Amino acid sequence: MPLHKRRTKRKVLICAAAVAAAGALLPLASLASAGEDSLQAELDMGRTTTWWSNAAFVLKNGTSSAKKDWTLEFEVSAGTVQVNSSWTTSAEQQDRHVVLKPTEHGAVAAGAHQRIDLGIQGDGKAVPEITGCKLDGEPFSCGGKDDGPDTEAPTAPGNLTGKAETNGTISLKWSPSTDNRKVVFYEVFDKGKKIFATSGDVTEALLTAQNTGIRPEQRYDLSVKAVDAAGNVSTPSNRITVTTPADTGGDHRPPTAPTSLEAKATGATTARLTWKKATGTASLVAGYRVYQKGVAEPVRTTGPDTLDADIAGLKASTAYAFTVKAFDAKGNVSPASNEATVTTDPSDEPAPGGSAPTNLEAKTWAVNDGPAVVHYLGLTWDVPKGQGDILRYEVYLDGKFSTTVSYYDPATATGVPPGPAKGGKALAEITLGGEPGATHKVKVRAQLGNGSWGEFSAEKSVTAKKNPS
Repeated sequence: MPLHKRRTKRKVLICAAAVAAAGALLPLASLASAGEDSLQAELDMGRTTTWWSNAAFVLKNGTSSAKKDWTLEFEVSAGTVQVNSSWTTSAEQQDRHVVLKPTEHGAVAAGAHQRIDLGIQGDGKAVPEITGCKLDGEPFSCGGKDDGPDTEAPTAPGNLTGKAETNGTISLKWSPSTDNRKVVFYEVFDKGKKIFATSGDVTEALLTAQNTGIRPEQRYDLSVKAVDAAGNVSTPSNRITVTTPADTGGDHRPPTAPTSLEAKATGATTARLTWKKATGTASLVAGYRVYQKGVAEPVRTTGPDTLDADIAGLKASTAYAFTVKAFDAKGNVSPASNEATVTTDPSDEPAPGGSAPTNLEAKTWAVNDGPAVVHYLGLTWDVPKGQGDILRYEVYLDGKFSTTVSYYDPATATGVPPGPAKGGKALAEITLGGEPGATHKVKVRAQLGNGSWGEFSAEKSVTAKKNPS
């Protein structure tokens, strides 16, 4: 069946699975709240995980002229945002703030509506949330609980407890705060002055001489506050008092080395380490630092009672070596433990076969969308066989990156991001932009099961339709 005859059905399926390529259009009914005499925007959150999420903004031009200049900005609580169609939209991210602007192909035609698909590469810790949406400086609803900028602070952390582990370390624990969006980290205060911030939304902290200047025979009046993605800060937790013991004298002897270090792969990108505790001399062991061979700084630091560590962010089917060192409150560091090696699991065992998509087909068509004419590009190709789970594809137009598309199986009409590469056909449908009658060259490549990008397909030439057919 020709691609353009199936456009309406596939459009609904792709939107429902949040795997449409950038620039796909939505029915006007989905923008019923938009005004009829201005440029409006809505957010459509798709599939979200801690590692990869999809989202889309839909722009609707209710005016009688094309909108060539617009600015859409928002805050993302975690991760890195990429626009799935740099052909029509550019993106700049500074910390959590993201700004989208049109390219020369990104004008929204009079009376038309345009979809801007985004991918969010997460940090593996928190599901990203989008807040603080603005179009040309005017706030609009980000959907869900968001009705503009987030001004609601988290609740106060509860049940703060702590104790002096040594004369130079204090351990703290507390109950988590709640927030209308997401708590992203906690701050620790001594007598109202901030002295420490957690990495992520963990609900414990180890204060040491190195990270906060904890000293012997000192009284610390400690409290904790929660901070959300918008920077709102909670009221303080209950306040506790911890006094460190006296210094037992000039101790320059390091702890003994940790022993029996073992490493075990727990996935294609993760490993778990375990070891037996070190013993201190005059000072007690204050914690442990995990070192990865070839990396100067520790990849993990634990407390004195934690004798294991989970390591993430590794590469599949790759050998790694680790050691552990103990440190005490005086800053003395032990010799390294025995070296433990581990090879991460394969993401898949690639079978012989090419990595390039094959049998690429490309067609264009034009559709009336109110007073506007929208130009589509439809692609189909054969999925590379024996290359593991295909995560996603990149589409290039005229030698430049244009769009990221998630795997889609037309045989079952379901989105499967990421989907198994069982062979068969995959497809994508995007708005083309540009001038009617212009000729473009298109090619596709796949992200393979081991995370690398495969070879490009053969390049195809395609000409934009001049009129709706």
